[in-house]
Amino acid sequence: MTDEKNYCEEIHPVSCAGTLVTVRNLTPVYSAQERQKIREEINQTLYEVFSKYP
Repeated sequence: MTDEKNYCEEIHPVSCAGTLVTVRNLTPVYSAQERQKIREEINQTLYEVFSKYP
């Protein structure tokens, strides 16, 4: 079984030094349960990092 993820794609053309550059942003699409799990993991990691500093 493959764990295939869906992504939301945003494309923005940007002019940089007279050249047109295309910027592509891919954002993973998660279910509500997956988002909650990821948020908890991030919060725990941030707590571990910042709890070291008084």
